[in-house]
Amino acid sequence: MKYDKDDGMDFFKELGEYSRFHNLMDELEKHPIRTNADKNIKLFNAFCVQYEQIKADFIQSLIKLHDLEIMTDNSFNIRLEPYLPKCNYDTKTKVFTMDFNFVPHLKVEYLQKFAKPKNALVFLIMEGIKKMDIKPNYDKDPVIIIFTISKKYMFDVDNVEIKYIIDAMRYSKFFYDDSYDCVSYMVEGKKTDGQCQMAVKVVKKSDFFY
Repeated sequence: MKYDKDDGMDFFKELGEYSRFHNLMDELEKHPIRTNADKNIKLFNAFCVQYEQIKADFIQSLIKLHDLEIMTDNSFNIRLEPYLPKCNYDTKTKVFTMDFNFVPHLKVEYLQKFAKPKNALVFLIMEGIKKMDIKPNYDKDPVIIIFTISKKYMFDVDNVEIKYIIDAMRYSKFFYDDSYDCVSYMVEGKKTDGQCQMAVKVVKKSDFFY
């Protein structure tokens, strides 16, 4: 095992970890592989322990040098907050509303290209729903979902992909199923001079038509 001292280690040197790593590699080279399996295993384990400690110290030094923030659950949630839809449920009218500060609709040619952004958006929607104190449960009572999209420019309503929103609601147990006997939907557009947005409203079908 040979170690190239000049192989991209300048930054490592600046943090003072280079000499420890170099010495560790030199020490390992002094012990060629022997037939004694137990001794080799002990040597390898000792090397791994020291190497992991050097890596841990390196990361801590890097964080301190650049004032990096460790991405804990709390800091992750704080960063995520602006992208979560605002959800509300009126228990008296049985109306659920969800507002996005952007238009998260997509239309792509292939399902494979759509999978990753769809999963990300489903996650955002479900995280927004989790923050609700009381969530709707329409069960088998038919509902209609109204999608209102506000944009600066005209758009074709048939180019709006809203499947992932209905899926997120179904995963959150809003309704028994998303088949036609449980769910219907409509898409409407509005012109805005401000930021593009999407609003979603779920109402009981019986309240909408009668």
